[in-house]
Amino acid sequence: MSGGAIRYGGIIAAGAGSRLRDAGWTVPKPMVPVAGTPLIEGVIRNFTAARIPSLAIILNEQERDCADWVRARFPDLSLRLIVKTTRSSLESFLEVTRLLGPVRALISTVDAWCPERDFVGFVEAARRFPPEALVLGVTPFVADERPLWADVDRAGRVTRLGGSAGRLVTAGMYLVPGQIAALSPPPGLGSLREFLAWLVDRGDSVYAAVVPTVVDVDRPEDVALAEAAARRTARDASRKICWGIFREPAHSPGREVDDAEILGLTAKHLERKGFEVALKSPDELSGAIGEPPPFIFLMCERPEILRQLRDWEAAGVSHVNSPVAVLNTYRERMVALFEAATIPFPASRTVPTAGAGGGWTGPAWVKRADVHNTQDGDVVFADTEGSFRDALRGLAQRGIPRAVIQEHVEGDLIKFYGVGAWFRWFYHKDQRVAGHPFDPARLAAVARQAAAVLGLEVFGGDAIAPPQGPLVVIDLNAWPSFALYRDEAAAEIAAYLEARFRGGGA
Repeated sequence: MSGGAIRYGGIIAAGAGSRLRDAGWTVPKPMVPVAGTPLIEGVIRNFTAARIPSLAIILNEQERDCADWVRARFPDLSLRLIVKTTRSSLESFLEVTRLLGPVRALISTVDAWCPERDFVGFVEAARRFPPEALVLGVTPFVADERPLWADVDRAGRVTRLGGSAGRLVTAGMYLVPGQIAALSPPPGLGSLREFLAWLVDRGDSVYAAVVPTVVDVDRPEDVALAEAAARRTARDASRKICWGIFREPAHSPGREVDDAEILGLTAKHLERKGFEVALKSPDELSGAIGEPPPFIFLMCERPEILRQLRDWEAAGVSHVNSPVAVLNTYRERMVALFEAATIPFPASRTVPTAGAGGGWTGPAWVKRADVHNTQDGDVVFADTEGSFRDALRGLAQRGIPRAVIQEHVEGDLIKFYGVGAWFRWFYHKDQRVAGHPFDPARLAAVARQAAAVLGLEVFGGDAIAPPQGPLVVIDLNAWPSFALYRDEAAAEIAAYLEARFRGGGA
């Protein structure tokens, strides 16, 4: 199952720093200051901001004084230090992972300078992938004379490492699964980048999460670049400006007013917290609108708008929910992600809407494979073969090429809302409730796990409590209307956004 806190971390700081030394720097590389803070202190503070309390750090034998400095500087952290001169970055990486043992852990190189907000965002994004996956930090901010380019598909999976050009490069940060400590790489791999490419080439689960700004500090000009980024980050942090983006009316049939009200109420709570908030329609994002704000909270769902927001996210704009998470609620993607993460979910299959459509095997729901319900015909209960074919034909006639066929599960229909630690549930009103027993704490846990799989932070959905057996999640969506709990939810969402946008998590 994805999600869950990351408790262990590692820092690779055993490199010689020869290029900085050749340029006249006399301090060990981990102690090179950026904006007055040594590199190693900056990385450790990023880990503590991400609430990772236990660290393993490897330093070379010329950096024993640095090891003593770290112990004195961070007496309250759980630190395990290795002082060893290694032959390569791969050897250092393996030393750290083997010291940590079979645990899921976040590893960073000491020279990967990154703003705290971006580091915390990477940890939050990376932990939502399945626990057996290796997650690489990747960035569009190319500041390395020898970058390692990464090709990434729409699901976030790394399909290739290497090449001479691309859009994203690796960033020196890795969320590693517990089993990686037991791997024995083939002889001849001389570097960490070769090891990572080997994992990708052999078909391991290797994914990527975007880190907007990372500077690989190897040269004096890199120090200057990192300091400029630090100044820009400090300036952005002082700009308490954000946009809220409404849902498209076509994606909100019968809920246009409710959707608008939850966004507006959230904006009012944020304004009371000192934010300057502008509410915009999705269409207002198109065209020449100038520089986006540092923070965006959104309900919109159209792919073309989400693609634009993804570009802004890669440039450093914080979003809730992430555009990728919203895309993950598209049914075809959601089904695949839930199956991979073993979320309790009805048996589902994707079929073409043209032709026979995969055959009717019994009562089922026929749902368009992309967005949620936008009009009559998008979600149809088919209890006969004829109604099944009619539902598929109706979608095909509207130009919708694929449908998700979802097994019908009998039981009480439960709706739920969540953000951060706040969670509420209620029975759907249009039913006769049988009162099948279920554990509300289990409902909250399953709902949060499902949201984490998709990457959602503000979410709602539906579950079934069957006459016998465990709860089943049947749908999940990004930022619902919170209709029954609107006032309460708006305050909770605003509090979550305030903490999230200030880089402290929530």
